[in-house]
Amino acid sequence: DALKVASFTPAVLDYIQIEGPLSVNENSSANYNLRAYYTNGSSQLVTADTWDVDCPTYASISSAGLLSTFDVSADEPCQVSASYSEGGITRNAVLDITILNVTEVIIDNGDTGTSSTGTWFLSAGENYYGSQSVVNKEPGGGAYTFTANGIIGDLNVYLWWTQTAGRCTDVPIEIYDGTTLLDDSVRIDQQANGGQWNLIGSYTFSGTPKVVIISQGDTCGTNADALKVASFTPAVLDYIQIEGPLSVN
Repeated sequence: DALKVASFTPAVLDYIQIEGPLSVNENSSANYNLRAYYTNGSSQLVTADTWDVDCPTYASISSAGLLSTFDVSADEPCQVSASYSEGGITRNAVLDITILNVTEVIIDNGDTGTSSTGTWFLSAGENYYGSQSVVNKEPGGGAYTFTANGIIGDLNVYLWWTQTAGRCTDVPIEIYDGTTLLDDSVRIDQQANGGQWNLIGSYTFSGTPKVVIISQGDTCGTNADALKVASFTPAVLDYIQIEGPLSVN
């Protein structure tokens, strides 16, 4: 009946683009990928021929695009680069990133910045942070307060406790910004996840961060060991990108 032949645009490598986070905390890691874009409007993830980072004192990157960061004394700008060849065409790409200096404050039980009501005894629990932790068995009558002076802003709040079979499983935690209560909905199970930093939540502080551990009951022990607050960078809109064919018949 009929035949039709029509021209088409073959897929030829046009450019490449690095995908991954624009900021990475010090002493952490992040994965980066490489996407190839073609003259017919298509794109796909590809394996980079090379990866590099221009601040070797503060970071390294593997052949698979895994960035590992080291200590920085202040936020450190760096540039991740990659190259890729296909069909006799070689393209290069760079991505500006920032390695973030993470400010943190750690307060152990008994340190300056701690206070308590009720009677808190030394605990026999193992895997404590710093000095031996303390425990209370007064329902509603005991509270242990950690006050983190000298740090404000967007902060992650962590607690460390010691874990035993006799610990309470529904310990109330109160988070304050100065004298303003931010959150009293947190409950922790101290029969699990002991001997490590546990993220309680992320909050914005304009005043002094304060965390209060409230004794839960007289049939179980409530533990107070250590507090850590550490700065983080909240997610903020960075840029937008239109996706679609670069050429249309």
